[in-house]
Amino acid sequence: MFFKLPLPCLFSSFFFESFVILLHLFLFYSQWHIEIFNFLQITFSVISIFIFFVFILFPVFCASLCTMPPRQAPIIVLQANTDSVFYVHPSEGPSYVVVTPLLTSSNYLAWSRFMKRALGAKNKFAFVDGSIPIPPSNDMNRSAWECCNPLIHYWILNSISPQIAQTIVFHEYAIDVWIELQERFSRLIGFILLLFVLLSTISNKVQNICLIISQR
Repeated sequence: MFFKLPLPCLFSSFFFESFVILLHLFLFYSQWHIEIFNFLQITFSVISIFIFFVFILFPVFCASLCTMPPRQAPIIVLQANTDSVFYVHPSEGPSYVVVTPLLTSSNYLAWSRFMKRALGAKNKFAFVDGSIPIPPSNDMNRSAWECCNPLIHYWILNSISPQIAQTIVFHEYAIDVWIELQERFSRLIGFILLLFVLLSTISNKVQNICLIISQR
């Protein structure tokens, strides 16, 4: 690779070298003392070397630095933490988790067990049992939480009947959906248990009355 030197540098170097050669010839053919000649010869040789380095080698070195390609920073690939509750595999979409049979008004206890296992297998049950609170907007995990929350919401909606899904579709957080279903069907289950106890009590009373009547 050839480097282009500034034109004044070339002229100044050529002129100085020519001057040094003529001065050497003049001193050599003159009748000056040999010590003066040697001193002047050494002096001009040092000056010539200095001029050579300053006006020739240094511009070439600077030109070579300018033509070097810029250094690039090494690319660091961060590994995803698959053990984190915020980790979502690329294949896990809104329809990835579906629990069957779907939730109806009569199978909440069995459905809730299946749903807990499905969310636990994906390390996401902590989002609906209160273990992971909703992070504030300035929290470093807020963006990861916002990615997981609607996904879990979709998984729950896909696992319940359309009639029930219409009543909880407007909830923003998956934990609110889980708590509402739990409270709603817990009251229903409590009412059914109370009704069963009352019917059992009435049945026992009727049997006792019938037994007393039959003994008379």
